[in-house]
Amino acid sequence: GTPSAPASIRLVQEHNEWVVRWDKPLSDGGSPITSYALEFRPNEDAEWEIAERGLEGGCLWWKPLRINFLAECAEFRIRAANSEGFGAYAYSKHHSDHLGESHTHSLWIIIVTLLIAILLLTAVIAVLFIYYQRIDGRHNNIRSQDISLHGYTNSMKRNIFPPQLINDLKIISRVPKNNISLLRIIGKGGFGEVYEGVANGLPQSPTKTIRVAVKTLRNGFSESDRIKFLQEAVLMNSFDHPNIVKLLGVSLETEPYFLIAELMEGGDLLG
Repeated sequence: GTPSAPASIRLVQEHNEWVVRWDKPLSDGGSPITSYALEFRPNEDAEWEIAERGLEGGCLWWKPLRINFLAECAEFRIRAANSEGFGAYAYSKHHSDHLGESHTHSLWIIIVTLLIAILLLTAVIAVLFIYYQRIDGRHNNIRSQDISLHGYTNSMKRNIFPPQLINDLKIISRVPKNNISLLRIIGKGGFGEVYEGVANGLPQSPTKTIRVAVKTLRNGFSESDRIKFLQEAVLMNSFDHPNIVKLLGVSLETEPYFLIAELMEGGDLLG
């Protein structure tokens, strides 16, 4: 067979002169080495050209004759020949370094590309998660409102209220009973006591706590009293005049029922 690649090749300075030296191949392929062929290129982008061919088999050095052989980026390669032909090349150290640097550079490009892809994928997943969480929250809110309204309507129907009254009550603002605190009795109406109280979360002032008048439906009321009480709420809700007490909302989810209205200073107009 042919020889293996020379063990090494390098450009060294000896006695103020530059010399290319190499080591014998580890294997001669079973036949004595007859010659070496040395090639050169000034930089990695240039084509390889013959520097010297037919160097004797016992020769392990060569002295450059041209100045461009000594360029910083110059590269050498050499191969040995025997009776079977030429063997593999050995490259100068610069060439090997370049291959290592190129490999490292390519590896870094792959790593950075993967990191960018992972970050982009994570960002997309986060955006989609937030988007669907908001959509799901809106749907839950709508479902909750639908369930609340459905339950309220069913409750009204179970009490055999007139259909028109049920529809009229739907447009009146609802106030949760735990948003209302009764302070003192300020009068008595046709259906029960009228209280001064405070309320928060009213549609008119969602972020404030305000003083209100609360009209209640007394215990032991009849079905007729309940209908009249609710009809009064519908009637009050239809007025919007500075000289008429304004209805702010109703609380009908549990008994006793509440009508929440403006508190008139100096007197009560709800009685």
